[in-house]
Amino acid sequence: MNTKKIILVTVLALCVIIAVYAQKKPVRPKVEKKIVVVKGNKAWTNTGLRIGGNDRVTITATGQVCFSDQLQGACVDPDGWPGNYEEDWPDDYGYCFDPLPNVNHAALVANIGNDNFFVGKTTAFTDKQGFLYLGINDCSFTGECSNSGEFSAVIKIERGPKK
Repeated sequence: MNTKKIILVTVLALCVIIAVYAQKKPVRPKVEKKIVVVKGNKAWTNTGLRIGGNDRVTITATGQVCFSDQLQGACVDPDGWPGNYEEDWPDDYGYCFDPLPNVNHAALVANIGNDNFFVGKTTAFTDKQGFLYLGINDCSFTGECSNSGEFSAVIKIERGPKK
């Protein structure tokens, strides 16, 4: 075999090896970050984010919402009211019932599709698909027992491969 043929065969072999290696190289997830302000006097806030079934989502929240604008001590962090809301605030509780009754009152919550769930100060999840909304676990946003304040949520999405 002459030298030109050996070089040509070697170059072709290297090209095949590189092509095979490139296909087997793991795909790194695309990371997306967004800060969303969730007003205390609004039921749901559209984050503008569509979550894919293979995405890993982390939400970290700060801020303060006051669930009874007129009353002293009615302010909470994203984890919501830690006590027994029905007993601690009977006048406010009687006004309506929280959308997620087993979650702290005025806590930061989320909705994707038909799934409502607790977020609090921080949460992470996968295996959910649809548009992400953030909200307050309360039902009185205006009137005598209206809310004030806001939470700021940092949403980090590690985009996985599409299903």
